[in-house]
Amino acid sequence: MGQGGDSHNAGAGDPILTLAVEQDTVPWYKKRNLRYLYLMLVPTCMGIEITSGWDSGMINAVQIVPAWKTYFGHPAGALQGILAAMYSLGAICSLPIVPIVNDKLGRRWAIFIGSWIMIFGAILQGASNGVGMYLAARWFLGFGIPMCIVAASSLLGELGYPKERPILTSLFNASYFVGAILAAGITFGTQKISGDWSWRIPSLLQMAPSLFQVSLIL
Repeated sequence: MGQGGDSHNAGAGDPILTLAVEQDTVPWYKKRNLRYLYLMLVPTCMGIEITSGWDSGMINAVQIVPAWKTYFGHPAGALQGILAAMYSLGAICSLPIVPIVNDKLGRRWAIFIGSWIMIFGAILQGASNGVGMYLAARWFLGFGIPMCIVAASSLLGELGYPKERPILTSLFNASYFVGAILAAGITFGTQKISGDWSWRIPSLLQMAPSLFQVSLIL
């Protein structure tokens, strides 16, 4: 009887959805509804971590650009630290309102609002006329990113088909490194440009993933 009870409990612990997914042998690209879903979902959500990775790669690489160092007075010590940390400080400031926006307005509006904040921050960063404006730009970039990350990760988990859900969430996290590598490579290349555009170009390009998001999310 003990064995029968154990067997029953083990069977009861297997979700019906898991069994249905195991029996589904048709790949996602052969299903019209999933093709359309991922065509909209992947560009909308994956770009968020690319933006985060872009900032990390760019703020490190830009510090070797001669024009950037000259423009901002060769920052060192505490100033150099706060230039990099302001992104994280902006993110910390937004944390109290992130759950409110996600719960009250929904995932899509949270991504839409957060993306526009980051677009504004990227424009401000690329147009900076001094340290103060640059710091403010990085604060806005950091303020917008948690709103998008929380909403996008939830959206992938909620809308992704269970069979592809682990892949989607893994790609979401891994896309951070795509952004970091692209930003480092582009910033390294643009340092050969004479003048301020050597650092303004990668700063402005940081808004590219967010532009995709606001174009597709609604």
